[in-house]
Amino acid sequence: MWAKLLSVAATIIFFAMVLCLQQDPKTSAFESLLICEGIVLTSLLISVFGTYFPQRPQILSSVQCDTAKITESLSKSLSSDGAKTQSRQFVEKMPLGLITTDQSGKIKTANLRALVLFRMAISMLKDTVITDVLEISVQGRPQSISFPKLIETSTGDLIDGFVKPRGSEKAVPVQVAIGTLSDEPSADYIFSLTDVSQRWEVEQMKQEFVEMVSHDLRTPLTMVALFFYTMQREQGSLSPELARLATKAESQIHRVINLVNSLLDVNMMRSGKLRIDRKLLSAEDLIEDAFASVYALACEKNISLTQQVQVKSVFADGERIQQVLQNLLTNAIKFSENSTEVMIAVTTNETSTLFQVIDQGRGIPAQSVNGIFERFDQLSVADSHGHKGFGLGLAICKLIIEEHGGSIGVQSEVGKGSQFWFTLPDP
Repeated sequence: MWAKLLSVAATIIFFAMVLCLQQDPKTSAFESLLICEGIVLTSLLISVFGTYFPQRPQILSSVQCDTAKITESLSKSLSSDGAKTQSRQFVEKMPLGLITTDQSGKIKTANLRALVLFRMAISMLKDTVITDVLEISVQGRPQSISFPKLIETSTGDLIDGFVKPRGSEKAVPVQVAIGTLSDEPSADYIFSLTDVSQRWEVEQMKQEFVEMVSHDLRTPLTMVALFFYTMQREQGSLSPELARLATKAESQIHRVINLVNSLLDVNMMRSGKLRIDRKLLSAEDLIEDAFASVYALACEKNISLTQQVQVKSVFADGERIQQVLQNLLTNAIKFSENSTEVMIAVTTNETSTLFQVIDQGRGIPAQSVNGIFERFDQLSVADSHGHKGFGLGLAICKLIIEEHGGSIGVQSEVGKGSQFWFTLPDP
């Protein structure tokens, strides 16, 4: 009988230890021993009852049922505690900074990586509004923002930002993703912060290189363009074929000069070196000057330039808005059929002025609209109808408008034309 009892006990010990280790590999030997002893003692009692009191099956059944319940409860407890421990370890060891806040933006928890980024203990960071230590990036420069505005701006997309480590004057560039811990309206927010310092340094080096090369190229290119211009003015000294080649060469050199200037503009804007000088300007004068800059191109295709202006003045940098209007008008004319119309409409609401450049061209396919304002993004050959560029014009327009604090976009339908628009905030 005792041999039978010992055999049962040994079997139960083995399976109990396996259960403990499976549920939580971090369970200590002492905890495992206590659990096993409880299971063994209970099992021995069951065996004793079965051996000495066979006339009481109802007692045996009750004890077996209670033992099963205790074992199941222990298993669930171990599983739950083990999962929580593993989750905590996973969060702490992540290479991302993770922060949770309440609905007002006050920090509740932060993992180790987040504390390292901010150089703060959790006791210092807790209850701090996250926008007091986190700023967004606007054209490469840190800018403070309110917590409600930050949540509104995120809309599920990654945000470029900067964290302000304690005791350091140098902000750390980060990419921020914002979500909620549940679908409840009052759910806490969770912020993930990725340190992008190395990528930022590479981007800065790239911008400096492009700026240096562009400056070094602009002067010799201008001299070459002047040489071909002078050649064309030498009446009778060139054969018709040489004159044609000289004209073509001058045109291509000016095209490269425009590319160099565009690259310089993009790098200046992205690095925050471009300053916008806003003034009150006449809206009609802006449009008339823009029409004058594309008049020759419009005449080649017999395109009418019209305007509908309901605003007397706008608050903007005249030179930069001229650059935007000229680019949008040039694209509208290039992609329009002969003998059609291109119109600029200007309206206003309580907070901003809306500019619209409307054409009757081929329109833009839906799959090409999303990235049209990105650098070096161009329509496919089929969509562009043979009009090739460098894909910088609309990217520059976007940077200029965003530097003004406005927004830019496009509405288009294939076969019916396009409507490019941008807004300028009122003073």
